[in-house]
Amino acid sequence: MKLSIIIPTLNEKGNINLIFEELSKRLKKIDYLENYEFIFIDDNSQDGSLEVFKKLNEKHPEIFRSIIRKKDKGLSGAVIEGIINSKYEYNLIIDADCQYDLDNLNQMTNEIFYNKNQIVIANRIGVDSSKEWKKTLKFFLSRIGFKTIKLFFNVDLPKDVLSGFFITKKESILDKIKTYNKTGYKILLDIILSNKNLKFAEVPTNFNQRIYGESKMTFSVMLDFIYLIYSKKYSLPLFLKRIFFNYLVNIPSLVTCYLIVLFFNKINSFEIIYPIFLLINYLFVFMSEKLILRIFNLTRAIKILISYAIIYLIIILLYKLTFDLNLKYIIYFIFSIFITYNFYNRKKWFLL
Repeated sequence: MKLSIIIPTLNEKGNINLIFEELSKRLKKIDYLENYEFIFIDDNSQDGSLEVFKKLNEKHPEIFRSIIRKKDKGLSGAVIEGIINSKYEYNLIIDADCQYDLDNLNQMTNEIFYNKNQIVIANRIGVDSSKEWKKTLKFFLSRIGFKTIKLFFNVDLPKDVLSGFFITKKESILDKIKTYNKTGYKILLDIILSNKNLKFAEVPTNFNQRIYGESKMTFSVMLDFIYLIYSKKYSLPLFLKRIFFNYLVNIPSLVTCYLIVLFFNKINSFEIIYPIFLLINYLFVFMSEKLILRIFNLTRAIKILISYAIIYLIIILLYKLTFDLNLKYIIYFIFSIFITYNFYNRKKWFLL
């Protein structure tokens, strides 16, 4: 058996050496493992991760590689790039946060090597020692996500289809790799929905609390998950799907603005109504991340404010230029969401 270990990273400096060492210790105990390689795919981390990669490459050049992505972002895209660049027949994909218990690794490789499964998943759901995780909002959201997937797709799903730790036979998932969503964070779900006849198995694993670094769960990640389900369910061109989805998630802001105009009909100035719309949009993101997910990043918040200010200036300028045409306010709202979509699609601004 020859194995490529693919680990996507973003600002995981404290976990890189740890995940490398813990996996290496366990890989050496698998007697039928002939060769293995580590491929770290990093989204241009700014926390010193690149220096850690450099030292590991100098120390272990025969088994260690790192790929730094300066333009593309997203865990799924990183995993896809790792799969394409891997040189061995089996791929192990795992999050870099060191939350998965690796003691079941031998059992997972047995399942795929001896029992001829095409994909083997570390299942966090039925393990008693993951009780602390099961008390968190993330677990609750993952279960809602599972129920939602079951509602939309009539397929046999693994119980932990949102796991970030699995082993697969490369040739089993390579044919559909161009159809995988590169911007999402749930690559396993994408693989399962895109390859409906995969023979899979699950191995129970403990799931621990993160020690180093910060969770990458944000509101935009939740939207990516919803978009993944939507895109797999309906076959529209990618560009149209993303635009339609972006309008869909902006409905709460549009409805609120409509109610403001309806109940406060004295507010008839577009220059006033429009910033209210943007403010509601901003608060929607802020409240979701700060209160629901308990995550808030000041740098991202400032970027959102700056980008919203740019959008405001563009829309107001267009409004002034076309004022004599008496165009409806809704045209500007729609155009605003279109601009927001383009910012969101580029990822660096973290917009809705």
